[in-house]
Amino acid sequence: MDRSWMQNMRWSEEYREGVERFLDFAFENASEDGRILCPCLRCANIDWKMCEIATEHLICIGFLPSYKNWHYHGEFVPSNRLPSRDSPTFPRTQDDIEGLL
Repeated sequence: MDRSWMQNMRWSEEYREGVERFLDFAFENASEDGRILCPCLRCANIDWKMCEIATEHLICIGFLPSYKNWHYHGEFVPSNRLPSRDSPTFPRTQDDIEGLL
């Protein structure tokens, strides 16, 4: 899918049409209970939103700049392109599970 529209100004007709196509794709392929993970800068693919709210967020706030492959919205990603636990880009966290017990 062409993503050149994502570089346009958010108030442009091309951007709005691109958002509409993205949302059609996302709701067709990755919605749950009429909601998708919102890829706007504020929600960061963490919060589930209905179409109207996701539309508003993507037009008013914009997409996460790094969200180029729409894997949270039904786009296939070959497994060799996803970060692995050994990858330096995979987020590492240190927890103190023993301390919590």
